[in-house]
Amino acid sequence: MLNCAAAPHGMANGKSWRCVAKTVATPANTKPALRNTHLHQGRMTDRVFGLPLWLQKEFRDELFWAYNYEHLTVLRDYIAAKLRERGINPYSNTIRKNSTLISRLPVFIKKAGNRDDLLKLIAYLTEK
Repeated sequence: MLNCAAAPHGMANGKSWRCVAKTVATPANTKPALRNTHLHQGRMTDRVFGLPLWLQKEFRDELFWAYNYEHLTVLRDYIAAKLRERGINPYSNTIRKNSTLISRLPVFIKKAGNRDDLLKLIAYLTEK
């Protein structure tokens, strides 16, 4: 978990931020900027600060991650659901594809066989 605050001195395009991780004693100084890459050394990172996400863990050779606890709750609700319905496009009466966060989830999250283990992982991440 990061605690970030704007530094007193401004930068040309934005402010300089000072972020201190709860588990790390040394602060990390970084400038917010949108980055094209999401991964650094095999770990998912925040697109603005480039820092590793707090809620991530390896799961059967895959990386399970969430941006925040609300994102984790959405994933938990989807994984725990016994019936996973897709939205229907009212204009063409067809299934909507790639129109929601859920439709773009990796296959390992959608597999019913991983349901129990993923829910245990989410419970572990929720306690962080």
